[in-house]
Amino acid sequence: MAINQNLPNMFKLFAVAFRPPSIGAWTDAIVSGALRDDMKASWEALELSQQPLDEFCAFLDYYVGRDVQDVLHEIRVEETRLFIGENPIVENSEGTWRQRKNGVKKPIRMINQHSIAVADFMRDCGIVRNEKYNDCIDYLENECDFCGFLATCPQYLIDMGLDPLDKLDEFINTHMMEWVPGFCNEVIAETKVPFYSGVCILMKAFIQEF
Repeated sequence: MAINQNLPNMFKLFAVAFRPPSIGAWTDAIVSGALRDDMKASWEALELSQQPLDEFCAFLDYYVGRDVQDVLHEIRVEETRLFIGENPIVENSEGTWRQRKNGVKKPIRMINQHSIAVADFMRDCGIVRNEKYNDCIDYLENECDFCGFLATCPQYLIDMGLDPLDKLDEFINTHMMEWVPGFCNEVIAETKVPFYSGVCILMKAFIQEF
């Protein structure tokens, strides 16, 4: 993958896409086509494969120009159906997804070997959980945000003798590659709405081409 200023932007846009649906900037970006267009521009600048991008754009086209409240309701209902509850259809944090893959029927949230490993990796890079944040640090949107941060090549990491892009490669290989493609496959198989189909097609291709 070509490394340039579009790499952190791509990660940050994925983080936005996987956040819980909300009225305002989030839905406006979908119905205006801004999310689709921004992801398309960054994807093309990174010189990634055309087919998943075309599929993503076709799915996101469905929402452009629609009523904001209708779009919010549709995606929020689906997010709840897929990811929320004691036994969600698809686990959307690394620790719970990997536990379930390994046969754990009732995964432990937050305090498990995978989630702790993510928190430790972030701490080694100077990122610690806000004391007021009491949810999973290894949600997909949080991992995307973290990767976007590393891709900006923060100077303080360089001053510590760390190469941010090497740390990014390490995090992708030891964490995201271990669960994101499988997560995306599950969502694509289960979802009933174009939004999650499109975003997961693109997310899977992005991680696999990294």
